Amino acid sequence: MPAGAGPEYHRGTMLGVLLGFAAGAVSAPLLEYGWHAWVAHGRFGGGKVPTRKDHLDHHRTAYSVEPPWQEIRRNVAVVLLVDAVVCALGALVVGPTVAAGLGVALAIAYCAITISHARMHERAPRSRWEAWMWRFHWHHHAVDPRVNHGLTSPIFDFVFRTAVAPESVAIPAWMKPTWLEGEVAGIRVVERAERARATGESPRLPASSDLG
Repeated sequence: MPAGAGPEYHRGTMLGVLLGFAAGAVSAPLLEYGWHAWVAHGRFGGGKVPTRKDHLDHHRTAYSVEPPWQEIRRNVAVVLLVDAVVCALGALVVGPTVAAGLGVALAIAYCAITISHARMHERAPRSRWEAWMWRFHWHHHAVDPRVNHGLTSPIFDFVFRTAVAPESVAIPAWMKPTWLEGEVAGIRVVERAERARATGESPRLPASSDLG
């Protein structure tokens, strides 16, 4: 901070931070979609990105999920490294104050996305919006991993035409989360043989080639 900086300097600094924070909040759903669609299920990085393997393992154990704060702690070094690189590059383009706000927003967004995703596996939905998002996400797991990549928002699935908004989702018995008893928000369990007869698919656990 320059010596003798007055109110105008402080207002400008705060405005820069707020602008950066807003940019991070707006861009987070796109980054979330891009990672899930193009890295975790795509071919970006030639399949050698570590988070891709972790995510495909998650698909094979969708009935359970790592506690979100444990996942955040496990990934904190990588997240902070990526955030630091983004801030450094951003500082060269838009200045340090805007870049600082951007970095804070992206770090918070990562935590929010991780927690939101875990909730869809840990508990039943508690509102109409959650019921819609739970069906949206479980369709990705149980029916077609090529669609519904948004974890907190479906907006970029609609933009990139990968959105499917089902009224109901049939989950194979091996994938059943602990909170699902009977039918909840249009989500229900079907036995393996019934699912195979209805869809013509092989009644087995998914292989990596099935998941992206």
